[in-house]
Formats: sequence, structure tokens, C-alpha cells
Amino acid sequence: MPYNKNLKKGYMIPFVFIIVIALAAIVYCVTHLSTLGIKNIGLKIEQQKALFIAEAGINKAIWYLTAPPAEGGKGIAWRSTGLTEEFAGGNYTIIVEDDPVGMKITVISTYCNEQRTLQLLASEDFSKLYTRYALSADSDLNIELGAKVKKGKVAVTDGHQITGEGEYVIGSNMAPVLTTDTTYYNNQIAYAESGGPEVVGHSATYTDLDLNGLPLYVEGSVTLNGNIIGAAEIISTRDINVKNGASIGEKIKLIAKNYLDIEDLTTIKKDVVLYGGEAILISPNTKLTDAVTIISPKELNVGDYSEISGVVNVGKLALGRDVIVEGSISIGNLVGAHVFNTSTFIDEKHDQAPPPGFEKTVKIRKWLKR
Repeated sequence: MPYNKNLKKGYMIPFVFIIVIALAAIVYCVTHLSTLGIKNIGLKIEQQKALFIAEAGINKAIWYLTAPPAEGGKGIAWRSTGLTEEFAGGNYTIIVEDDPVGMKITVISTYCNEQRTLQLLASEDFSKLYTRYALSADSDLNIELGAKVKKGKVAVTDGHQITGEGEYVIGSNMAPVLTTDTTYYNNQIAYAESGGPEVVGHSATYTDLDLNGLPLYVEGSVTLNGNIIGAAEIISTRDINVKNGASIGEKIKLIAKNYLDIEDLTTIKKDVVLYGGEAILISPNTKLTDAVTIISPKELNVGDYSEISGVVNVGKLALGRDVIVEGSISIGNLVGAHVFNTSTFIDEKHDQAPPPGFEKTVKIRKWLKR
């Protein structure tokens, strides 16, 4: 049979058409996938920027809460139903609400068409200035053989020195001068001295007292027995004596203009504040194992074989034999040198709510949305 060139061309046309269609499909798929990839990259960038803006909003909320108004902040008591600010081409809205833990912070950010929500629970906490060291002083420290700092470091302010053959590690930086702003405590005492309608006008003894959240002002001395509860203040224009075996419930503040005396076998619960204008006296064999705050512009005197826990800020510290301190202690300069010979310091147990008079920060407790 003769060879027909036209017949060969007829066979080739469908084959070439199929190849062209396949190449076109491949080009379309590659172009479509590239377009989707570019869109996805753009979307991911927008999502990341929305997250970045939300994180900036969280940081700004914490700054507002911790910075004083004089520096542009709003203070630890600030709450917000919705504060919106522009940031990095987008914006965030800060919401700060009360919560049983302390406060709930929510930040909703927007960037282009993307939104991101971050939410956490937080509480007030001591500034790290007060918890950086196990023991710090605005005076010389002599840690003699037999005394030891088992956890944490020791520091003194500029111009002072640490000596002694005890067991301790010196911090890398000089300690700051730490004092408590006593305005709140002075105001409470001044009101008790005013003789107002809420003031008990004579010395008094209380047994198994429930404060029900209401402060007790006494123009005179106070003696406490049994169980004292109710998360409020007891203010005395003279002395407060917590008798042997008494129990002071959580979040109670004992404020004495002169002396606050804690006898042995006393139970002091977490978040209690002990304030003595002249001195706080803790009897021998007293075990204060819950984290509390101890404040005296003058002196803290702890008897032999006792244990105290929490954050302590006092002008002068006197410790008896074999005293254990779990927490952070800062001491003033009412004496030229503080000498410790059988005491043990452990840098822990300062997870309590900071009372008035201390510089505060915000501690994140739990992330709810992240």
C-alpha cells in the first residue's frame, strides 16, 4: 500500500492537542497554587502581626498597672472596660476586670482583617526589689560561723560590707535602699486617735472575733485570744498583744502604734500583715510558717528557736538562737552592723499579696487564651 503523508499528519493532531491541553493544565495548576501560596503567606503575615499587636497590648496593660500616674501609668487599682490604642498599623483594646484571683486582663487586637484575643489572670505582687535577695541590708552584715543562707543571696547597699565565716553567697549587685511607705499605717493610727464614732475609746480584749471585713479601731491597747477572722484591720493607738495559742486569720492586718507582741503557739495565716511602729516582738518557739508581711520602721526581735516566713522590711533585726527565716528580709541602718551567728535564711515563701506601702508589680497566674 502506498505511504500517505496526510494520514500521518491526521494521527499527530490529536496527540499534539492532548499535550497542549496537559501543559496548559499544568501551567494553570502551578499558577493557581502559587497564587494560593502567596495569599496564604499574606494571611499568615497578617495573623502574626495581629498576635504581635496583641502581645504589645498585654505588655502595655501591665505597664499601665505597675507605673505610677506621675510617670504616665494608671496604678495597680486601674480597671478598664475597653481602652483602644493604635499600634504598628493596627490597634488593640485593653479590658481589665476584677477577678477572685486578682484581675483578668483581655486584649483584642486587629490588623487588616485579622483579629487576635489574648487573656490571662494576674495578681498583685511585690516588686522584685523586695524579693531579689534572701537577706539585704543598708548596713554592714556579719554572718558568723554557724549562720547560713541555704538558698538565695546576700547583699548590702553601697558603702557597706559583708563579712564572717558563715555559709552565704554575695549577690552580684549592690542592694537598693528599701523602705516601706508608712503613710497608710500612720493614717489608720491617726483615725484611731481621733476618737471618731467608729473608735473604741479604751483598751480592750477580744476572744474569737469575726471582723466581717470591717476595721476595728481602738484608742488604747488590744489583747487578742482565740480565733480572729474576717479579713480586716485591727488598729491600736498603743500595743497589740496576740496571746498564747491565738489564731489570726487570712488577710488580717494588725497595726500597732507602739509594740506588736506575738506569743508562742500562735498561728498566723497567709497574707497577714504585722506592723509595729516601735517594734515587733516574737516570742521564743513561735512558728510563723505561712507567708506573711512584717513591717517595722524600728525593730523586729525574734526569740530563740522560732521560725518566720514571708517578706520582712524593718529598721533593725535581732534574731535569737537557731531562728529559721524563709522569705526575703531587708534591713535598714538603725545599727552600724547586723550580726548573725546561728540563724538560717532560705529564699522562698514570699508568695503573698503585697500590702500598702510596697512597690508593686503584676504577676501572671494563668493564661486563659493564648
